[in-house]
Amino acid sequence: MLKSIKAFIRSIFGGATPPGPIQWTFTAQKTTKGTYRVYVTALIDYPWRLYSAQSAPEGPLPTRVEFVESATVQLLGKPEEMGVFKEEWDTQYKVLTRYYNSGVSFVQEVWAAIRPALVKGTVIFAACTEKQCREPTAIEFQVVLNGTNPVPPPGKRGMREV
Repeated sequence: MLKSIKAFIRSIFGGATPPGPIQWTFTAQKTTKGTYRVYVTALIDYPWRLYSAQSAPEGPLPTRVEFVESATVQLLGKPEEMGVFKEEWDTQYKVLTRYYNSGVSFVQEVWAAIRPALVKGTVIFAACTEKQCREPTAIEFQVVLNGTNPVPPPGKRGMREV
């Protein structure tokens, strides 16, 4: 029975992972000559939540967005979070948590010495509800800085689902 369910899911999703509670997109927007904002955006399905990078490390896994600096791409500052968060006392971890339950963008400003340039990075996160958390997941991404079109990693197209 379990094998037939897995086969059915594979037939619908073409062997890819079924849609998860968090869908990721990776884009860039030019701001001034040579400077771009790279957006790592999560859309979150209710009742799931994604914990802020500003959450206490003693609590649920804070989301981390790590960018790779290169000879052609310089990071300007640290990623900023754009979204409406909620703060709540977590009785299990006994810490104040900050989380998003509809969407958030992690925005990194970069300077590119040449164009097109490629920004690479990794987002590390755990999707949680009030009662459970999925295993932490790491997604590698890359974005071309020559316009606003993201370039998904090989084998993936468009929106990432986890």
